[in-house]
Amino acid sequence: MSILIVGEAVIDIIKCTDGSSEEHPGGSPANVAIGVSRLGLPSHLLTMIGKDARGNTVRQWLVADDVATTVVETERTATAVATLDEHGASTYTFDMTWDLHGYEPDLQDVDHIHTGSIAAFINPGAQDVARIVSSAREHATISYDPNIRPALIDDMATVREQVLSLIAQADVVKCSDEDLGYMFEREALSQTDAIELARTWIEQGRTSGHGPLLVAVTAGKDGVIAVNAAGEHVHVPADPQVKVVDTVGAGDSFMGALVYQLANCGLTGNRNKIAELDRETMREIAVFAARVADITVSRAGANPPRFEEL
Repeated sequence: MSILIVGEAVIDIIKCTDGSSEEHPGGSPANVAIGVSRLGLPSHLLTMIGKDARGNTVRQWLVADDVATTVVETERTATAVATLDEHGASTYTFDMTWDLHGYEPDLQDVDHIHTGSIAAFINPGAQDVARIVSSAREHATISYDPNIRPALIDDMATVREQVLSLIAQADVVKCSDEDLGYMFEREALSQTDAIELARTWIEQGRTSGHGPLLVAVTAGKDGVIAVNAAGEHVHVPADPQVKVVDTVGAGDSFMGALVYQLANCGLTGNRNKIAELDRETMREIAVFAARVADITVSRAGANPPRFEEL
């Protein structure tokens, strides 16, 4: 079994309400790779890292959690400044480029690919990501998390097309209610809206012959909605007892746990099994991923739990 995660690794600069700041390694795909590895499943990250001190920090972080890496080097490591409000919620600004320079990974033994976030919509690297996903899809399952960052987007219409194109190639899609709001220019989506949108994507996939078979929509305090290929849905409510320190990396922790559970249930590399996923197993997967995310938001930074912490 081989899991390949493709996307950015950055330094998160956390600016707190008291004026202090801290630096932590992060980046959505890198966080997913860390999360998968901490739960006990080997992961491999294809990414871009600078040849600077911050890059060394990122490399040491990945090595410490046994994440195998393939690195395209650049001069300066990307940064993401996360500004926290009084509730621990974060908004981001970025300083980064993304370019894999046409790198062709060996996909022969890869069962599952995960991608998303900035790497999937910032060119020229996004073109490399799309090519890798397309090449792998014949023999590997695909998961995708749009994780849209408006601060980096000048043309939302183009990004929307890129997102929908990757959704159409993915077997598993995880997105936040914020992602859906950005894509469809709506301030709020109800649970019913999320369910119907997920069913629409699944039905479009059924019609075209490729598309998502499992869709999860995370909505913070409103919990998680998941929809399977049969159109059945479950709602996992948020745990009201969780004390939120900050939300940095919460969605990535959920995604890493989701990939782990797909593998644990024997679904990675087997599109037919994902299509047959029943409602109760889907609920168990969503509950597990939500528990992982709860632990992450209860402490500072993108710091997903190890399996024994559950």
